[in-house]
Amino acid sequence: MMSNLALAGEAGHVPTRGLADHAVSDEMAWGPPTELAGKLTVSIPEAGRYLGIGRGAAYAAARRGELPTLRLGQRLVVPVPKLLELVGFDPDQPHDPPKPAA
Repeated sequence: MMSNLALAGEAGHVPTRGLADHAVSDEMAWGPPTELAGKLTVSIPEAGRYLGIGRGAAYAAARRGELPTLRLGQRLVVPVPKLLELVGFDPDQPHDPPKPAA
């Protein structure tokens, strides 16, 4: 078994990233992922990636009716507008970043 020191590196320091490294700039546009622009549908695994769930969980959610789907022949796809609605995105509202809690 490896020690924590071996995992941390020779100096014994574990590099970490602060929350500031992940902060969203004021210039960032809020809204749907740019990869969805111009798409009418996405595959179930792709919808799962956007939702942050795995392929199996996405198919299970689709089977339970929790993930909206559309059958095109033998193919099952997720309509992008319904996917965005599922996560609370309203295309009629401005895409302002959320306000920090006071």
